[in-house]
Amino acid sequence: IEVFEMKELETVRRVSKDGKISLPLLGELVVGGLTTQQAEDSLAQMLRDRELVKAPRVSISIEEYVSRRVYVSGAVNRPGAVELLGTKTLVEVLAESGGLSDRAGRRILIDRQFAPGDGRIEIDGGRLNEGDPMSNVQMQPGDVVTVPYEEELVVYVNGEVRNAGAQKFSRDAPVTVLRAVTSAGGASERANESKVKVLRRSTDGTQQVFKVNLNRVKRGTEEDL
Repeated sequence: IEVFEMKELETVRRVSKDGKISLPLLGELVVGGLTTQQAEDSLAQMLRDRELVKAPRVSISIEEYVSRRVYVSGAVNRPGAVELLGTKTLVEVLAESGGLSDRAGRRILIDRQFAPGDGRIEIDGGRLNEGDPMSNVQMQPGDVVTVPYEEELVVYVNGEVRNAGAQKFSRDAPVTVLRAVTSAGGASERANESKVKVLRRSTDGTQQVFKVNLNRVKRGTEEDL
């Protein structure tokens, strides 16, 4: 900290845990969460209020950043620590991490020391991209942001469809029978869409069979499984 023509205020101070520094002649100054420019303005105002300097010229530089960091991992282009210079939102932190990669899933997880419950905040990435202000949370020092990679769900569509075989979907979006058939090119002309079967094998090895009438699904009279 330097104040022009006031050598007694030329000093180096460590910011306390509650965001304050102690200065000779002036006492405590709150700087937590401020940019250097804001801290300079705050100190200059204090000098004017105390009538010590009419037009103070204050210079503050950061010697060392210690705890004001957010850590970003997962499906971003530049994972690592992001310094919180002043205040930053989730969108700003993700931008400084190079943005989301092509393999990013829809969810974004924030692990926060003092968050309610288990300390984890889950953000819907889709709503964040749409500009939802509630999703663009204010970041706090020590936050750990994790962007999970998109998980793939494979559904095998066989029988009277135009492109039979494995169909790949994101686990973040619901996959229905109609969507799976449509992904396989739709039913062929010979298909009997009233007698579609879904075979599902459970983790214990047992198999379930569900019957779906796609004609009714298309009419809205039957649920699309």
